[in-house]
Amino acid sequence: MERIDLSKEVFHKIKDLPETDSLTEYYKNISLNKGEEERTIGYTFAKNPKDKPEEIDPDEPKCYAKLYMYRGDSDEIVKKYFVKQNKYQELFNPFGMYSEGMENEKVNRVEPKWYLRQVTQDCFYAYMQFLQSKNTVSFSQAERFNNS
Repeated sequence: MERIDLSKEVFHKIKDLPETDSLTEYYKNISLNKGEEERTIGYTFAKNPKDKPEEIDPDEPKCYAKLYMYRGDSDEIVKKYFVKQNKYQELFNPFGMYSEGMENEKVNRVEPKWYLRQVTQDCFYAYMQFLQSKNTVSFSQAERFNNS
């Protein structure tokens, strides 16, 4: 049996991933447009790991994360972060072996199994990194931030 050296291929994939800091800065710099009082942006996974996660309507079933912004009392912008989770606060993995295509799954055919629930800023950034790169390390990090 011939042995295959994957180290070069794996190195190139890791090297091509986007920097986490630039992605974090991107989400920190999102703001309200002039004259807007509130804004909601939904996100789904990126088709290309070099791109940012795609913006999508927050009511779509394939919306895995949501950013909600509004103007506070002293005209400052308040941001709230949401990620798709189940009732046990387990984050949804759209690339998982058993969860792919299950974002519309219902419990007892009535109640949805997955909800967009509020999370911390760190959890949101790690989950967005996961949606962009499909790297399970980012997913594990997001789960840790969610459970702490």
